Amino acid sequence: MREMTSENRIKMIRELSCEVDKKEVFRHLDCLPDSPVYGEMERTYEETLPEALSLLCPKAVIAPGLIPEDCEISGEGKKDKPTKAVFLLVTVGKEISDYCTRAFASGDYVRGMIADAMADVALFSLEKELQEQLRNCCTEWGWGIARRLEAPKDLPMEIQREVFLQTEAEKYLQMKITDGYMFSPVKTSCQIYLRSADPSVFRSAHNCRGCSSRNCIYRGVLPLSMRVTGNWQKEICVTEEKTVLELLQENIPGLPSPCGGRGNCGKCKIQVIGGALPVTVSDRAYFSGEELQEGWRLACQAYPAADLEIWVGFEDETEMQANESALNAERENTGLPGKDYSNERRYAFAVDIGTTTVAIALLYLPEGIRVMARTALNPQRRFGADVITRIQKVSGGMAKELQKLIIEELERLMGLILKEGQIGWNDVARVSVTGNTTMLHILRGYPCEGLGQLPFAPYSVVSECLSIKDMFPNINAQAEVLIGPGISAFVGNDIVSGLQAVGMGNVRGKRMFIDLGTNGEMAIRNGELLLTASTAAGPALEGGNILWGTGSIPGAVCGADFQEDRLCVRTILRKKPIGICGSGVIELAAEFTGKGVIDETGLLAEEWFADGYPVAQRADGRKIVLTQKDIREIQLAKAAIRAGIHTLLEAAQMNPEDVEEVYLAGGFGHGLNVAKAIFIGMFPQIFEKKVKTVGNSALEGAGNLALNPDRLLDQEAIAGAAQNLELSSDPIFGEMYMNAMMFEKT
Repeated sequence: MREMTSENRIKMIRELSCEVDKKEVFRHLDCLPDSPVYGEMERTYEETLPEALSLLCPKAVIAPGLIPEDCEISGEGKKDKPTKAVFLLVTVGKEISDYCTRAFASGDYVRGMIADAMADVALFSLEKELQEQLRNCCTEWGWGIARRLEAPKDLPMEIQREVFLQTEAEKYLQMKITDGYMFSPVKTSCQIYLRSADPSVFRSAHNCRGCSSRNCIYRGVLPLSMRVTGNWQKEICVTEEKTVLELLQENIPGLPSPCGGRGNCGKCKIQVIGGALPVTVSDRAYFSGEELQEGWRLACQAYPAADLEIWVGFEDETEMQANESALNAERENTGLPGKDYSNERRYAFAVDIGTTTVAIALLYLPEGIRVMARTALNPQRRFGADVITRIQKVSGGMAKELQKLIIEELERLMGLILKEGQIGWNDVARVSVTGNTTMLHILRGYPCEGLGQLPFAPYSVVSECLSIKDMFPNINAQAEVLIGPGISAFVGNDIVSGLQAVGMGNVRGKRMFIDLGTNGEMAIRNGELLLTASTAAGPALEGGNILWGTGSIPGAVCGADFQEDRLCVRTILRKKPIGICGSGVIELAAEFTGKGVIDETGLLAEEWFADGYPVAQRADGRKIVLTQKDIREIQLAKAAIRAGIHTLLEAAQMNPEDVEEVYLAGGFGHGLNVAKAIFIGMFPQIFEKKVKTVGNSALEGAGNLALNPDRLLDQEAIAGAAQNLELSSDPIFGEMYMNAMMFEKT
């Protein structure tokens, strides 16, 4: 039902039909059927649905409005007079938000998160009906729609107060607005439309290409054109949503991305000649204000939203600096001491194929040392940054293309190393290759369907010894290729290599191995017993799903401490703050817990609940905040890790105090403040003095195997002895997952 409510032609819409689709709710929660907690979440969903539906009270207002002249509109700047617009404000009501708050406050996190997702899905489901109502109103008023705007992408957040006032939302929708321009109830959508004098024009659709919410489940894009000038002349038809760098790399081989597209190397500079690209946080870290005005941008951070012309002047520079800590010099010499190499090939390669990067080390066999190394972006990344996307591409018919990409990249990198060292292939004895199960499946051309669906069965995880021609057809040599064994679909040879490198294969003590990332792979040793598991920690630990989250780039908040009542933050390379990376997220959560900014349930104090806690201020004046939603993301991630640790301990019949040493592997683990992670309950308290960071343990294990092929027997013994736990069906994991949500040291 639509009714005119006052002389200013505000249209009140009371009868709206919102829907709660189960599949969409679980997509919002990023909880798939293979998740260890899916069964528990599904049960709670069914219990919560009837009450949630009864609490949804959708209503909206549509009204003519004016955007003030001092309000800058993206792409149009400030006007010398108010801009005519149409405002649409819709909410699903306060009752459902209050329900979520009560659930969280009582410690019922799962019910709270599910109800919160239900409210989001219900709000999104109103879009089609509201667009019809908007069109009817514009037809009645004799207007068209020139463009859809949304804050803060197109307008400053202050516009939300204007919409609130001009639609009389307090009166008609019983709404309020905070000093930080956030609506209450929070489950509200604010839409602003520029009017057109031509009634036939109706461009009311949301421009997904220009939106920063790249993980939105409703995202969709239209084709556009990108013209390249400078060192290359090319016209690119853009049909998929990718960064400018990814588009260039697909069409111009060999373009550089040393940082893997994270925006922290500054090598992929481009200049906008025609069209526009928004300024990103990484752009501000590398360009002056004058350069930004001239159109300079980082290609790896730029997503074209409309037709574009760019100047590209950077050269082919695909090599990356190797990680100096990849092979740990403190470990034992793993070569073959005393062997006479006078008539033997004296070099070997160790290769670690990561999902994002490839690392290669050249080893000198007589002394058992690393000579040089290279790292590079895994070229498969253009087909998706994560393992699941690669599996889907391979299963969809692109297996040969992805296999060819990685083989050619390995050939190229090894060739560069040999050329620099003035070494021939006839002096290389072997190549040892490690990687996760998916990367090795793609390398070998194995079917990947079983990796992406229940029961998640790999095609093969056995070790292999091949002629180099069998894997690298363009290399004419007599070397052999060694690939160690894996354990399961999600615990691959990279973990086996890491376990061998830290000594957990042959030392029958009580030790634990944790490789942190989006997937947290773990292992525990209790005498003869060796258990492994993998738990989906989610992207929060890498800055993902966090409002101001970012990768480990210059200016990212990486640490925090309260000094009396003042929050002091540290940033990478001491640059001005631009966002929060994974280590910063953990430190902030710990500091907030200790200072009472959040309670043990993760609830932000009322003072900061609506707008988030101010962490730092960017150079452009905007505040970096940690919000209530961010805190919930952290809870999910740290609970998954802690639950995995607890489940392994229980299965090994051990207590935390029984563990003698904890090896923390991976890039995130290397930068983690362990004490603060313990303070929020990510690890048992007693682990604090037992943790030892080991860096890239997978490459180290591959190096051990390259130096001494007999180490393949060690890896096979590890894989053969390991018992993999499927956490998705483990009741202990599900129970501990709920308990581990609390922010407290245990």
